[in-house]
Amino acid sequence: MDLCQVLGQELDALEIERVQKETIHPRKSCKMNSSCADFPFAAHRWQMSKPSLFCESKDVFDQKASNKHWIDVQPRWGDYNSHDIERYARAKFMDYTTHNLSIYRSRTGVMIGLDLVYNLHSAFGKWFPGSKPLLQQALNKIMKLNHALYVLRERIRKGLQLYSSEPTAHRAISVFIELRYRDIFSNQIVWFVDDTNVYRVTIHKTEGNMTAKPINGAIFIFNPRTGQPTISEGHPHKCMGRTKQVIVTRKGMLDPLEVKANYCDKGMSKQHLHRRQICVSGPSLL
Repeated sequence: MDLCQVLGQELDALEIERVQKETIHPRKSCKMNSSCADFPFAAHRWQMSKPSLFCESKDVFDQKASNKHWIDVQPRWGDYNSHDIERYARAKFMDYTTHNLSIYRSRTGVMIGLDLVYNLHSAFGKWFPGSKPLLQQALNKIMKLNHALYVLRERIRKGLQLYSSEPTAHRAISVFIELRYRDIFSNQIVWFVDDTNVYRVTIHKTEGNMTAKPINGAIFIFNPRTGQPTISEGHPHKCMGRTKQVIVTRKGMLDPLEVKANYCDKGMSKQHLHRRQICVSGPSLL
């Protein structure tokens, strides 16, 4: 599923004569003087609206009519300090339509921004009647189900070397990328569990002898549906007389629910202990 297919299915409803899908090349949607956005051509001239965002619903189609409308999709790899995808789409649209190096064949079009890290999307541009709600519905489905975006994330992740050296300790970004969006945020309840600090000891070495003394530990649990982290403290007396292998196993937790129950706060209800799926993660989850 892509935007050209969606527009192709609504040719009559939107009065589109044809949709021209440009050839993909290495510099597509990367530079103002070598971009090749896809174009729908109108059977009749469309009345255009003023530039607006996806979230703005009260568009008035009182601008100069046009029979050309371009759609430029720009994926980006956002970071924590700059992942405002709406600001990004607005800035790119203004740059690409006002700069003298731009080679867009018309002043009417839409810039769509996709943030691959935070799985966000937005668009800014001039709309013709019926185009905004259609593209909103299409992008919501594409962000969840389009396999090409998943492949693109994987390629960028490999290029940035976002991998853990330990195969059993997945980093948080690896967990979120490897599990599809619809699997993590579906109706199924998922817990991310970091059991690294459940069993902690201090080592006392003497001549010819070594003693391990348990100290306070903790288990970290993150619920991706609510964004709520949980930290449950474990006291040394719960580990007295047990070996490390019995308490927790890094290669695979024998019974994560039992470990959670042992270190759970007293105020947590029993129904919260019954989860359908638990993903074991490393310390980088925090």
